[in-house]
Formats: sequence, structure tokens, C-alpha cells
Amino acid sequence: MKDLLLIKKIENKTSSTDLMPVTFDLDEKFKRSIAMDIFNDLAEKSIIRSNRFTIKDCSFTIDILPSSITRVIEEIIKRDLDIYGIYILYDNYIEEGE
Repeated sequence: MKDLLLIKKIENKTSSTDLMPVTFDLDEKFKRSIAMDIFNDLAEKSIIRSNRFTIKDCSFTIDILPSSITRVIEEIIKRDLDIYGIYILYDNYIEEGE
């Protein structure tokens, strides 16, 4: 049970102004310096609307609009990284009543 992840599905009903903590799980080539480059590039393009940024092993989590996920993917692909998963963990984002 150590590897159990609870993942939230992004619904279309979500408001276009709701920021979500989206995690991008990447390959072993991922480094902290690459994460900082991605974050800075996204901030320059006004894609990131929060300074909350978490880096863990081969993943990072940022607060973005769901519609911006493809823009983040573009930045990851530019750096020749493989993407293993994109998700919102329930422990980071739980709506009341769910």
C-alpha cells in the first residue's frame, strides 16, 4: 500500500479561474535546476499565478489553471524529458463535500 495514490479527475465544470496544484511526474533526467528553469520560463510567460512550487525526486508541483497544463507540457518537452504522469493529488486538493 506504500505506492497508493489518490488522484482527482479534473472536471469540465471547474471554474476557469480555479488554481490547482498540478504534479508533473518526469523521468530520471529531471533535476532541480531544470525544474527552476521551467518555473522561471512559465513565470515569464505569466502562466504561473502562484509562487507555490514543490520539487520532489522526479516530479514538481505548481499551482496553475487547468487550461495551462498543455503550456507546461510544452516547456517539459523542450527540455527533452519524458512525462510519466500529470495529476492532482487528493491530499493537495480536496473540494468540500467530495
